[in-house]
Order: sequence, then C-alpha cells, then structure tokens
Amino acid sequence: MQGIHRKMVLAKESTSDDQLYLFLNEKPRKKISLLWVFIFLGLLLCFLSFAYWYSNRYTVIYFCATKINAASVCSGISNADKFDCHPDKNVSEESCLQRGCCYQVNSSSPPNKSSSLDIPYCFYPLNYDGYSISNLTFDERHIKADLRRTSPSGFPNDILNLRLLISFINDNTVRIKITNANAARFQIPIPINDGIKSLEKPYYDVAVDPETSQLTITRKATKTIIFKTKLSQLVYSDQFLQLSTYLPSSYLYGIGETSGKFLRNLNWTRTLLFNSDRAPTPNFPTYGSHPFYLSLEEDGNANGLFLFNCNAMDVILQPTPAITFRPIGGIFDFFIMLGPSPSNVVQQYTNIVGRTFMPPYWSLGFHLCRFGYGSLDKTNKTLQRNIDAGILIVGCSME
Repeated sequence: MQGIHRKMVLAKESTSDDQLYLFLNEKPRKKISLLWVFIFLGLLLCFLSFAYWYSNRYTVIYFCATKINAASVCSGISNADKFDCHPDKNVSEESCLQRGCCYQVNSSSPPNKSSSLDIPYCFYPLNYDGYSISNLTFDERHIKADLRRTSPSGFPNDILNLRLLISFINDNTVRIKITNANAARFQIPIPINDGIKSLEKPYYDVAVDPETSQLTITRKATKTIIFKTKLSQLVYSDQFLQLSTYLPSSYLYGIGETSGKFLRNLNWTRTLLFNSDRAPTPNFPTYGSHPFYLSLEEDGNANGLFLFNCNAMDVILQPTPAITFRPIGGIFDFFIMLGPSPSNVVQQYTNIVGRTFMPPYWSLGFHLCRFGYGSLDKTNKTLQRNIDAGILIVGCSME
C-alpha cells in the first residue's frame, strides 16, 4: 500500500508537474506570441504609413486642400490668367488635383487635344505653393534666396533645393539665375559679357516677396511692370523646367527662328525652339534658336528678355498677356533689358551675347546659291551662264 500510495503520489505529482509544465509553457507563450504579433503589425503599419506619407505627403495634403478650398482659390481666375499646371499629356481631374491644382473643363475644346493650344484645363490655384522662399538677403548689387520644394510638380525628379541669384548688371540690365543648390547642371560653355558694370541710376526696381513668392521687375520712371512671376509656380525637375511671367503689353516680337508674322500672336500659341533644316513653315522651327523677345510697352518704351539656355524648349504665349518658357534641361538664366528704345534693347542684347563680326570685303559681292540645283553639272552650267553675262561672282555654293 505504501508503494502503491507512493505511485499515486508520484502520479499526482507527475500529473501536477505536467499540468504546471503545460501552464507555464503554453499559457504564457500564448500571451507573448500575441504581444509580438501586435508589436510586429504595429511596426509594419507604421512603416507602411510613413512610406506612403513620404512618397505622397504633398499630394495627399494638397489634394484635400484643393477639394475643400476649390471655390475660393480657383473660381476667381479668369481664362486669360490660367497658367498650365499639367502641360504633359493625359490630363484628368484626378491627376490635376493630385498636383494641388484647379481643374475646369473648357467646353470649346476636348481635353488632351494636341493639334492646337487652348485654355488649360488644369491650372494653378491662387494659393499654390510649389516652392517656398527662405534666406532672402540683399546687398547693393545682388538679391539672393533659397527655394525649397514643398509640393511635387507632377514631373519626375523634382529639384528640391534651388538657389536664386538676382544680379544688377548695370543701369539697364538685370540677371535672374536659378540653379540647383546641391548639384551642378548643364550650362552653356560659351563666354558671354555678363560681368558687373558700374551702377549709377538704374532704370528698374526689383522686389521679391517671400510671402507671395512673387518676383517683380518694374520700370522706375513709369512704374510699368516689365517682369512678374510667381516662384511658387516654378517647375524645376531634372528634364523639364517651366517659368511663366506677365508681359507689359501684347506687342511682342522675337522668339525665333520661325516663319510667321513679325508681331507675335498671343492667343494661346506655342513656338518650338529646336533647330531643323527644312522649308520655312509657320510655327515650326528652322535653322536657329533664339530665346529672346522684344516687347513694346503701351507708352512706347521697349524692353527685352533673353534666356541663356540652348536646350530644346516650348515657348507659350497667352492673351494675359504672358509668356511661359519650358526647356527640357539646363538652368533658368534670364537677362532683362530695360532699353528704353528698341534699338537700345538690341544693343544691350548684343552686348551680352556678342556683336556680329565684320564680314570680309570679298563676301560683300554677288553669291550664286540656291537649293535644288540637283547636280554639280547643272550648277556649273548656271555659273557659266552668269560669267558669260558679265556678272562678277565672288562665291558659289549649293545644297
């Protein structure tokens, strides 16, 4: 009995030990397992939320803001004052709102119509804040500031940090240069006459408002606004740049080389600057690209602008009146010239890029040249007929 009792005790002890063992290894393990599951899921959700917020932080915020405040920041913008926020293809209400911009269908033409330019469906709201201004400093010859990207433009690889440098070249010329603050970008490796000259009585006033992000150049004598842009609406990505500025009047000349009327049409037109060798065609580029315009003001004064950028670009004219530059690379490097006469503007422009060289004396004679001779034999025969006629020819060429 004693042995049996001991077995029973042992059995009880064994049973009790087994129960205790199960209790210690299963019950606590169940609690620890659930705890780690919750911790893991919490960390995973935090990581996914952060990743989503980081990649879409601006879009989400501005998407909501645009939907809520659309009536106040979009409805008051006239058609002429609409600057394109979605110049790339496949514009839709969703893609437009994701950029923090206003969307309004223009009944005169369907969306994504590429054959002609028209009032943009997607345009910047009054409170758009693509870049913010900080570290604004002034001295006698310069204005400097940092620009920080605060919402995505919708184009790949936005440059987040930019450096704005405004230089007072001389009494009649101002330079506006916007570059990547953290890395070098392509700049034209050709020397120009951009040195700082004496400054006595400048024709202009320059103002930068960090609250509105507005950069304005005004003719001091008449208070006419020569150049006005909102830096918050600037697009500065790796392979697409866009800057718009108001014009003092609708009398605009230049932006060549292309075939067309001397006075440019500001009724929603696009000019492509991309050299090509073809017969002159309206609104189609030909042999050279000259991102320069001359503008006549309402009182007869003249001003000019030159963009020192050799990349292919679109130049948009709209009836605001306003102009938009869209190069696909490089930097923004503007020279604004205050004239005040058209001949003064041309002199100031050529003083920057260089004067036309003096041609050799022999080149002033008669040249025989045309497209379409077809063969060297026909060219020789044409040349001989001119010689036989007693015409002095100093040069002959063919295409």
